[in-house]
Amino acid sequence: MAEFDYQTWWGWENSGLQIMARIEGWDGALITQATLTTITYYVYDLETKEQVATDTLTIASVVYDTAQTDSGWPYSDGFNFATILPATCFPNGGRDYRVEVIFDPATGEDFPAVWKRVHAQDLMSA
Repeated sequence: MAEFDYQTWWGWENSGLQIMARIEGWDGALITQATLTTITYYVYDLETKEQVATDTLTIASVVYDTAQTDSGWPYSDGFNFATILPATCFPNGGRDYRVEVIFDPATGEDFPAVWKRVHAQDLMSA
């Protein structure tokens, strides 16, 4: 299961952010497109505890059926989930956000992948 939790990611205010992960289902096997029915993300401002954004992702666009080792993934085991969250998820600089991605498998219970703290740095031009 993806009880996955990166401690701190860094991004920029009003800018998109790519998140990546190696996600396993309840059975310990890597998820594939066929093993899921929906994926939804939620972004929260950690200062106000308010939801900033939510959306459903297109499984075929964000889940890889085989582990990928390109695109800046720093580990040899590969990732199987990647998406770019839109700039609207991180509207304020100097703030911390929490990203929760909920995977709904074809069988079994939902499970999360959580980026506990995404720090949106200030842009001088904003």
